[in-house]
Amino acid sequence: MTDLITGRMNHFAAIILFTALAACADKPPTTLTGYVESELLYLAPQDAGLIAEVAVREGDRVAAGDLLFRLDPARAGLSAEQAEDAARGAAA
Repeated sequence: MTDLITGRMNHFAAIILFTALAACADKPPTTLTGYVESELLYLAPQDAGLIAEVAVREGDRVAAGDLLFRLDPARAGLSAEQAEDAARGAAA
């Protein structure tokens, strides 16, 4: 009787060992194929000037109305007040 129990325990231990070793086996890396679509847009301000600040980085997602860059008002020939008035008018 004890031989039967010992045999079953050995059999059960072998199954557990085999399952544990199978779970630890290295799996090949997953490789996926496909393609990426993108849309390239060229943007320009309405008025010419030097860019004083860039508010976004390459790869950032932007939406309509987001600030992308700011022109230097002194270089564009505008006073600070005129630039603020233009910004208020654009936001309205």
